[in-house]
Amino acid sequence: MRAVSSVWFLVAVVVVFIVGASLMAVMQNYPTVYDEDYHVGIIQIYAGQVSPFIENASSYLGFGDLDRFGSFLYHWLMSFPPRAVDGLGFSLFTQVVVVRLLSVALFASSVIWTRALLLHLGVSRFVSHLAIAVFLALPLTSAVASTVNYDNLAQPLGAAFLLLVVRAYTADRIVAGRWWAVLVVGALACLTKFTFLPIFAVSLVLLVLRRFVWREGRSIGDVWRSIQWPRRRSVIVWASIVAGALVGAVFAERYLGNVILFGSPAPDCGEIHSDAYCSTYSVWERNERLEASHDADPLTVPRAIAFLSNVWIVQMVIRLSFFGATTVTGREFTQGPVIVQQFILIGSYTVLVLAAVVLVALILRRAWQPIIVSGIVYAVFIFVRNFSEYSRFGEPIATQPRYFALFIPILIAIAGVVIGRVIASFYPRGSMVVKAVVALCVLAAFTQGGFAISFFAFAEPDWINFGSPGAVLFDVLARLARLIIVG
Repeated sequence: MRAVSSVWFLVAVVVVFIVGASLMAVMQNYPTVYDEDYHVGIIQIYAGQVSPFIENASSYLGFGDLDRFGSFLYHWLMSFPPRAVDGLGFSLFTQVVVVRLLSVALFASSVIWTRALLLHLGVSRFVSHLAIAVFLALPLTSAVASTVNYDNLAQPLGAAFLLLVVRAYTADRIVAGRWWAVLVVGALACLTKFTFLPIFAVSLVLLVLRRFVWREGRSIGDVWRSIQWPRRRSVIVWASIVAGALVGAVFAERYLGNVILFGSPAPDCGEIHSDAYCSTYSVWERNERLEASHDADPLTVPRAIAFLSNVWIVQMVIRLSFFGATTVTGREFTQGPVIVQQFILIGSYTVLVLAAVVLVALILRRAWQPIIVSGIVYAVFIFVRNFSEYSRFGEPIATQPRYFALFIPILIAIAGVVIGRVIASFYPRGSMVVKAVVALCVLAAFTQGGFAISFFAFAEPDWINFGSPGAVLFDVLARLARLIIVG
C-alpha cells in the first residue's frame, strides 16, 4: 500500500512507459497505424511557413480540407523541431522519430494533471497511482503515444482543462485568473482536436450555472463583487491576457467562423471544396464509396441499442489491446498475449459496470459533477457520430477507444474506489493486505503484455525499420518479451 502510494512508484511506472514507447518510436516503420502519414504530411506543410494558417491550402492534395479545419495546433507546433532536423540534413524518418519522441513526452506529461485531478476529486493516492499505472500499461496507450498523432497533445491539454474546471467549480468564489485559464486551455484543446468541443462547451455551461444560477441565496451582485481579480498587473498577467486573447481570436476565427459560414464547427470537406479535390483524401473517398454502395439504415432506438451492445462497446474494449504496423502488404494488427487480452476484457466490463452503479452517487458530489456530465455528453457525442456513420456506411467507422483516453484513468479510479470499499466491508481488519494483494495481481497481469511488451513479443520483422540505430536492440527485446510472457 505504501509503496503504491509513494510518488516514486508513479515515477517508476512513467519511466517504464516512456522507455517502452520511446523504443517503439525509434524502431517502428513509417508510417505506423493511426493515420501517421496524414499527420506527418500536414506537419511537413506547416514546416514551410510560420503562420498557423496554411497558405494556398487548396493546392495540397490528399489531406481533405485544410482551409477551415480546426484541429491544427499539434501539427503547427510539431512542425518546428523537424525544421531544425531537416536543416541539418537528416532524413524524413529521423524527423518522424524526433516528433514521435516529443509525442511520447507530451503524452507522459498528462500524468501530472491526471494525478492532480484524481486527488482533487478525493481519490486516494493509492487508487490514483494504481489507476494511472493500469492506464499506462494498456497496450493501446504505448501504441498511440509512440506515433505522430494529435491525441498526444490533446491528452495533457484535456487533463489540465478538467483539473482547472473542477477547481473553478468547487472554489468558494470566482478567481478571474483561473476562469481565464479554463477558457485558454479549453480553446487550445479544441484547436488540437475538434472532438473536444462538447467537453469545452458543457464545462463552460456548468461553470456559469454554478456561479450565476445556482447561487445558494446570493445575488448576482454579490457574486460579481466577490470575484478575485489579479492583485498586480505584472508583465506575466498582461502576457497571459494577450496570449489568451490571441488564442481566443484564433478559436473564434476557426470554429465560430465555420458555424457562421457552413452551419457547423467542423464542416465536411465536400461542403467547402469540390468532390474532385476531396476525393484525393482517402478517408473522404472511402466514406463516399461506402455510402454510395449502401442504402442508409433508419436511425431507430432498437438499432441504436443493438449497435451499442453488439458493436460499439465490444470494439472499444477489444481494441484496448490492439497494436499494429503498416507494411508493404498493408496494415497488420494483433491483440497480443491471450492473458492480457482476457484481463483487459474482464477488467473493462467490470470498470464500466461499477462506474454505472455509482454514477448517481458521484453526480451528487460537487467536485464530480463537471467530470460526470461532460463525460456523458462526450460519450453520447462520439456514440451518435459512430452510429450515424454505421447507419450510412453499413460498417463501423472510427470506433476506437483512444478517443476516450482522457476518461479511461478516471473510470479505472472510480472502479478502484468501489472495489476498495467492497474489500473493506468484507475484510475490515485485513483490508490493507487484501488491497495490496489485488494491486500486485493487477500489476503482475500487465507483465504479460502490458506497456510495450506486447509489441516486442509479437512484432514481425517487417514492422521494424532496421536502418534505425535503435533497431539493433529489437531481437534482444523480442526474445526478452517472449521470455516474460507465460504460454
